[in-house]
Amino acid sequence: MGRIKVLNVAEKPSVASAIVSILSKGESNKKKSYSKYNPVFTFDYKMENETWSMFVTSVTGHLTDQKFDDKYKNWNNTDPHELFDAKITIYIDKDKKPIENNLKKYSKDCNVLILWLDCDREGEHICFEVINACSVTNKKLKIHRAQFSAVTEKDIKYAINNLKSPNKNLAQSVDVRREIDLRMGSIFTRFMTIRYFKLVQNDTKIISYGPCQFPTLGFVVNRYLQIKNFNNEYYWTIKMGYLYQDKNSNNSNLFLDNIGKNKKEREKKKKKGKKKKNCSDYYSSDDDANNSYDKDKKPIENNLKKYSKDCNVLILWLDCDREGEHICFEVINACSVTNKKLKIHRAQFSAVTEKDIKYAINNLKSPNKNLAQSVDVRREIDLRMGSIFTRFMTIRYFKLVQNDTKIISYGPCQFPTLGFVVNRYLQIKNFNNEYYWTIKMGYLYQDKNSNNSNLFLDNIGKNKKEREKKKKKGKKKKNCRDYYSSDDDANNSYGINNRPYSSNTNYVVDFTWSRLKLFDHLGVVLIYEDLLKNPLCRISNIFEKEVKKYRPFPLNTLQMTKLVSKYFHISSKECMNIAEKLYSKGYISYPRTETNYFVDSMNLRKIIHELKKNNIFGNYATKLAEKNSCKPRKGKLNDKAHPPIHPVKNMNKANNVDFKEWKIYEFICRHFLAVCSDDAIGFDTKVVANIGEEQFYCKGLKIKNKNYLEIYIYEKWNDKILPPFQINDEFYPYSLVVEEGITQPPKYLSESDLLSLMDKYGIGTDATMHEHIENIQKRNYVYKNSKNLFIPTKLGIALILSYKKFKDIGVDLTEPSLRAKMERDMFLVASGEKGKNEIIRNYIDIMKYIYQEIYNRIDLLDENINYYINNPKIQS
Repeated sequence: MGRIKVLNVAEKPSVASAIVSILSKGESNKKKSYSKYNPVFTFDYKMENETWSMFVTSVTGHLTDQKFDDKYKNWNNTDPHELFDAKITIYIDKDKKPIENNLKKYSKDCNVLILWLDCDREGEHICFEVINACSVTNKKLKIHRAQFSAVTEKDIKYAINNLKSPNKNLAQSVDVRREIDLRMGSIFTRFMTIRYFKLVQNDTKIISYGPCQFPTLGFVVNRYLQIKNFNNEYYWTIKMGYLYQDKNSNNSNLFLDNIGKNKKEREKKKKKGKKKKNCSDYYSSDDDANNSYDKDKKPIENNLKKYSKDCNVLILWLDCDREGEHICFEVINACSVTNKKLKIHRAQFSAVTEKDIKYAINNLKSPNKNLAQSVDVRREIDLRMGSIFTRFMTIRYFKLVQNDTKIISYGPCQFPTLGFVVNRYLQIKNFNNEYYWTIKMGYLYQDKNSNNSNLFLDNIGKNKKEREKKKKKGKKKKNCRDYYSSDDDANNSYGINNRPYSSNTNYVVDFTWSRLKLFDHLGVVLIYEDLLKNPLCRISNIFEKEVKKYRPFPLNTLQMTKLVSKYFHISSKECMNIAEKLYSKGYISYPRTETNYFVDSMNLRKIIHELKKNNIFGNYATKLAEKNSCKPRKGKLNDKAHPPIHPVKNMNKANNVDFKEWKIYEFICRHFLAVCSDDAIGFDTKVVANIGEEQFYCKGLKIKNKNYLEIYIYEKWNDKILPPFQINDEFYPYSLVVEEGITQPPKYLSESDLLSLMDKYGIGTDATMHEHIENIQKRNYVYKNSKNLFIPTKLGIALILSYKKFKDIGVDLTEPSLRAKMERDMFLVASGEKGKNEIIRNYIDIMKYIYQEIYNRIDLLDENINYYINNPKIQS
């Protein structure tokens, strides 16, 4: 037998280049490639005392796509209902044909196929796409799956030395998802676009539906409705302030002095004939399928066919996730056209570093057919649902919205995502504000040198004299407002308020009322009047304890996109694109992972030592490296494919580094260093004070050790020093005021909020959530305002509220439950517990029922779509 020839297939050209760099040690040659974007490299590699002839190329994501037969192409001649059972064609787009040709060519003469696809569900599906392509020319390939989490030398070498088998169940779960999404998306997109396009033609070209898109939109709309319907309520609370003064101070008590002054002001008002009618008069109004290849992928297919033809081995270097596994089999299928004898391996790695690449090739696995089939399921369901409802809506309603969109699309993720946005919109719209009141107290701390009389009590005396004069003149007090300064009315608060006060040694401590706030104004006024009768305050209790501010958990994809959106206002879509670049360049580990804890065997100290070279946070890394232990907190999530996101190679801040790229790299590094640090430690003090039966409290904090907060600049924890209070200390307040407030509706959803809701309800995966958010913006269902908050458009609101009318019959495309169940079933396919065809058939039956129920009540949908599109009260 001659030398073993191995075809290695990665998910991206950059990952393929990194694998070549690590395994060839810089000694490789380029071969002819059908795809100008996917080069083919060759070099010799020693493996188990043998020298392998390695051929390394790549795909660009999924090799295959899904579509209905051409006879269903014409929306006007096809009833969307037919798409439930319409034959789905799996094809390779013309743009991917060159990739397929590469797989077929180079797998033909190879003995082994190693799949270096992403180690997630989609990656597993791509594994089988690669396998199918390769098996066209070589059905005898020995197939391995390389599993890795970072493109580092350690991870790559570990992966190639520990090769696995591709997971068919995982890939099939993607098949389920794809088919359900296609069918649901197509059916409802066509249905809505055809029926309602005229209503929204100025806003969109198509009214699309997606099983993730609609629930996501729903989150945004729900928040909009919360805000829109919010009813403000006034509330009141009592605030007390205490001015701490040192012993040298020489101030009287301003509190009681002000009572006399306030009375004079009120007398002037009365002489001018101004009357107080009710409590509102005191407030300022100003405050008020069959597989085939897309033509664009043909050059890639040609590469696979050409170079697999003379290979013995195919190694799949696709991303180690569900989609990557699916691409593995797409590559295998392309290669098998010209070489059915290929020995196929799956390389598994988490970072494109020499260590990871060498590990992967020395630990080759087999592609996971189940994992790839789960992608087939997803793709088929998405195609069927998306096509059916997209055609249905576009054909029926396009004239309504033709100025807004070209198509009314539906997607099984798109619609629930839209639903979140619309639901928030409704919460805001329907919110009823309420007024409330509170009492606030201030304490003036004075140092030992102060020599002040008590201004509070001084004012009581003056006020008493003023009241006696009033009585002699026959004037009577009508209510407690006679004690309040009219100057405070404009600030919606009243009472004795001696602010502002500033001194190097004296400062005011604010106390919060234990009742917080009440919605009964008269009740607050009565309590306040009672406090004024004897305002002496006594410290009744002091609580002290050590507290910790916990360092963050290790970083997974969801947390990264949420925090990057929150801290830097970078969208989740752009964040993932930048993270992919950093990963491809070998700076960070694989950025698509659900895992949020490090296994004990992982050498974190080596990463810390690497970061000592950094010109921004190298000093902190050096200090951290001197510690004896490094034990990060352990989260509860593990996708069993990749570790948490972490840096693998140092990158210094420089003028030629892209600003956003640096920001995200810096964040990942700072987060990792924070994870490896200790919790912050402080001492928390709570002081409780009583005026009669009413209780007030204030809180203080003294930080002992900042620890992780020294490097994690994104979180704040500040000292708040309190005076040296002792139990039974007595004082008169520096200020005691009634303040008015009004309840506020929730805010519109931020991208971080939307990602949290999608995660909570199982809409999409950590690797696809950002795409669904992007989709509902592209469809003109939602937009971001100047504060980066999601606002639903009139079209988005119309879609969600119209479909919600079917909820009472158990049919609601806007709710996340259907998609969440679908995602759970993908895992059953991925684990082999359920078959691909069983899941697809089940969801086709569900979709048929939903579609038929909606069609049977089409007048209800028509009526509501028309109402919301044409209603001027609905925001544009």
